Amino acid sequence: MPIFKESHLILDQIYAMKFSTASPESLKRGRRLMILFFISASLLLFFSELVEKSMFIDGVWYAVISRNLAEGVGSFWFPRFSETIFPNFHEHPPFIFGLQSAFFGVLGDHWFTERLFSLCHYLATGLLIARLWRKGSKSWPLLRSYWILPLLLWQVNLVTYYFQPANLLDASISLIGLASIWCMWQGLHHRGRLGWLALAGFMLVAGFLSKGVVALYPLAFIPLYGWICRGYSFRQIFLNTAWVGTSFALLLWLLISINPLAYESLSRYVDIQLLASLKGERRLYYYRSNRFYIVIQLLWVLVPMILLLLASYVAKRWMKLKIKAEEQDKLIYTHRLAYTYFALGLSASLPIMISPRQAIPYLLPSIPFFSLAFAWWAGPSLVQFLLKWQQEWRWSFKVTRGGAWLAVMLGLAFCALKIGDMNGRDAAVIQDSNIIGQVVGENQTISSTTYNMYISGYLMRYDKISIDTTDTQHAFLLSKKDEPIKQTQYVKIPLPTLEYDLYQRKLEEHSFSQHTNN
Repeated sequence: MPIFKESHLILDQIYAMKFSTASPESLKRGRRLMILFFISASLLLFFSELVEKSMFIDGVWYAVISRNLAEGVGSFWFPRFSETIFPNFHEHPPFIFGLQSAFFGVLGDHWFTERLFSLCHYLATGLLIARLWRKGSKSWPLLRSYWILPLLLWQVNLVTYYFQPANLLDASISLIGLASIWCMWQGLHHRGRLGWLALAGFMLVAGFLSKGVVALYPLAFIPLYGWICRGYSFRQIFLNTAWVGTSFALLLWLLISINPLAYESLSRYVDIQLLASLKGERRLYYYRSNRFYIVIQLLWVLVPMILLLLASYVAKRWMKLKIKAEEQDKLIYTHRLAYTYFALGLSASLPIMISPRQAIPYLLPSIPFFSLAFAWWAGPSLVQFLLKWQQEWRWSFKVTRGGAWLAVMLGLAFCALKIGDMNGRDAAVIQDSNIIGQVVGENQTISSTTYNMYISGYLMRYDKISIDTTDTQHAFLLSKKDEPIKQTQYVKIPLPTLEYDLYQRKLEEHSFSQHTNN
């Protein structure tokens, strides 16, 4: 038995040495396979949604507001959705609308303009995730080279592939939060500390001016990182965090002091949206009676990451994967980073419970942090598994690589077929809005017996048609399909619509009304 035990330890040391001294080419082959998986997943899950004409309705509304700003309709601090619906839009602060309006100013009013805006968010977010991974793993080259692991976890998460292409403000908050944390991390380890931390405060101002207080979660980074990873003193944590917070408060105060319109706009946002949501008065959309709704959804979306972690543990036990003794400190630090970023993910998601307004897209800012955390936990074992796979099961590795290339080709073909397509969520509404727009014409206001975000959003997005539910004196009237209407002054127009009917005011009454108004 002692001889067997000694030989077993020798084998463990051989495995540890084998994987720690892997050839650069084998590392590259494993990374290339992961990159192929990421590209195929990105094409099938993200780009196929991005090139569609369909989009979640919040993103359609934000595109309308941004387009209006680019065309001089409304102002930065008082943006406008339509003449009749939110002539002053204060549901969210205006920074992202102003930023997106620059895209409309350069690219023009096309349906793909907001898609390119979302694509820029996607690429910048992915770049920052990779940069954070490489910064955290820089002392461990074996792990550092696999920056694709957190990106793959981020991409295959349903929150990312459903909502990242959707032109939502949460995608902007995700990007700004990552940028802020990058600046803080730089400030803690490089010269010009105060400058980096002040820049992080500026990022927080941009986040606050995009979606309010929910964008301030990056303030948790320095306490979490200092406590879990570095063992900073309370004084160090307090001073560094205070500098970021002071920079944020000072910049915001200067903005409000210099520009009275900024103060008025943000005050309306606080009254109309923030306080009303916290009090439970905003019940039209996303209202949940159960404050733990967002926790349940979070557990659900983390299932793939948890399964990957379990798989890495099984692979480690089954294949007896080991880390060299001199690399144990790197492993410990990597796990501490994982705990830090897991806690950051919680700080970006759990505060949502404060408000009864809760929705799955609100989790978008937290997913990059969970992806980094689970990748750091599972990464060492997964990288070793990839190396062993190449050495001992070459044939299956080559077959898998061929399958990954095939998946990339299929993803490209799938995206090509989906360009300009519409899905079941809003295909009927888009078709109806196109037909109605051709009859009514652009820049018109029509009466309506019903209010719906989708039809009002698409009518404004493509034909700049406002609907008015309070006045039946307009030339056209909109109603739900086959809904009996009481307005006898209108006659139904026979159109091949699916969900809505369009009526036109009788010619003689319309002419008389116009003459009376004149």
